[in-house]
Amino acid sequence: MADTQSEFMRVDVNDGKYTVVMSQKGELKALRYGEEWRDCCGDNLIYWLAMELLQTRGVVEQAKEYLSNFEASPLVDELRSMLGT
Repeated sequence: MADTQSEFMRVDVNDGKYTVVMSQKGELKALRYGEEWRDCCGDNLIYWLAMELLQTRGVVEQAKEYLSNFEASPLVDELRSMLGT
């Protein structure tokens, strides 16, 4: 499943050490250091954890963008720090 054109979803964790990839055909695989590691087809836990993580990362990016519109204050600075900005 090295063809990134057929990817539906890709989630990297641990600085890229592990990756969950789902193809458009529904194949679900785990990679370790970019190499095929586990076949996760049918593993709903892996699928839903990856989906929740993708959604959460999207919300964090939206929050970072929203906070960029505010001037510095103790609360804004604390939120930016929590979000890694």
